[in-house]
Amino acid sequence: MTHPEDRRFVVVVPAEHGKHEVRTTLRDMHGRMVAVVNDMSTSERDVVATFLRRMIDGVTQPAEPTPGP
Repeated sequence: MTHPEDRRFVVVVPAEHGKHEVRTTLRDMHGRMVAVVNDMSTSERDVVATFLRRMIDGVTQPAEPTPGP
């Protein structure tokens, strides 16, 4: 079926089973992630937060110019 509002050739619509499977998988994964964080000490959380802030800075800063030949 062509998309009614733009030039995409096909509209992909997930099946109910697929939507349910994705929701279940993400819910379970989120629960495991929360459990990991809850098991961390405050100092461990601080280390992770510092690491993540530094990684964000590292990927959002403009690239250094490459020296020419």
